[in-house]
Amino acid sequence: MDDIPPLRASRGQGSLDILKRSLDLAHDRLGDFEFIVPSALAGYLDAITDLERL
Repeated sequence: MDDIPPLRASRGQGSLDILKRSLDLAHDRLGDFEFIVPSALAGYLDAITDLERL
């Protein structure tokens, strides 16, 4: 059996790619889960309606 060297990140694979994959994994697990925050607690938070834009 031949030894297989570990894969390395290529130049095209950066921290943003890894973050996107993490968000995809979270979306796959949670699906279209909605977070509801009462307006009194929201303060200055803006609503995020599209996870793909992140």
